[in-house]
Amino acid sequence: MARLIKPLTVTQVNNAKPRATMYKMFDGGGLFLQINPSGGKHWKMKYRKDDGKEGLLTFGSYPAVTLEQARKKREEARAHKAAGVDPGEAKRREKLERTERAKNTFEAVVRAWMEVHSTKVKPKTLHIYMPVLEKFVFPIIGRMPVRNLKAPDFLEVLRRMEDQGHLYTAKRANIVCGMIMRFAVATGLAELDPLPSLRGSMKAYKGKHLAAMTDPKDVGRLLRAIWSYHCQ
Repeated sequence: MARLIKPLTVTQVNNAKPRATMYKMFDGGGLFLQINPSGGKHWKMKYRKDDGKEGLLTFGSYPAVTLEQARKKREEARAHKAAGVDPGEAKRREKLERTERAKNTFEAVVRAWMEVHSTKVKPKTLHIYMPVLEKFVFPIIGRMPVRNLKAPDFLEVLRRMEDQGHLYTAKRANIVCGMIMRFAVATGLAELDPLPSLRGSMKAYKGKHLAAMTDPKDVGRLLRAIWSYHCQ
């Protein structure tokens, strides 16, 4: 008969003290808390693989991962097992997918684009782009997978900039985002560049013009200054 295990309580987990050797506190269903001599507390789960061998999952350290969260991870692992999927393999795939998503976010693609173009574009130009992206673009779409970005996502960014009075900067952001998305398409990280779809959706920027000189004396002073500069 299988030994019945009484579920742990939060108080027991909190009060677990380190000993001279590592020991375990079991919660049932294969889940246990491992307490190391150094004082570290780590959630782990034992399970039986299809070949009969014992597998071991790690769920993180306490208190970063609470008792409730560890139990949720246990149930997810048991659901994988019931569906015929090795929980360890499922966890490895999920980790790989998270890594791939992190590499393919808009911000990550921007960094890759910057690295490639650092040999083609003047550093001064790149330094103009980055503050605009970091201040206005990354907070909204920086963590989104570049493959999932659509025209409305970029329009939201640009409209917010327009609402704050940054019409010229929004125009510049539109241009650089288009360059980045074309890079993403070329490298197989995105299917298409949605920026052309925004044509006609933004406010027009009208640059300020300096007043023309009409006084002959002012024109004369300007010409003498130019002549003096070139003769130095």
